[in-house]
Amino acid sequence: MPERYPAPRRHPGRGPCGTRAVSSRRDEPHDSNAELAERFVLSEATVKAHVARVLGELGLRDRVQAAVLAYETGVVGR
Repeated sequence: MPERYPAPRRHPGRGPCGTRAVSSRRDEPHDSNAELAERFVLSEATVKAHVARVLGELGLRDRVQAAVLAYETGVVGR
């Protein structure tokens, strides 16, 4: 990872933020909270909470920074 981003915490059998993956498909960085909520059968408030937690654990301000990080680290293809 680039030095400007903190290393995510790792937990055995869990993702970098301590959550289990709910999909084998990589979600597009432009999916809205409503789209994610519908896809994973969650409330929009739950999705917002999870997104906020992921952003916080990665030390990012918003989804734009998350998208940049995803492209820079190869999580999302160009």
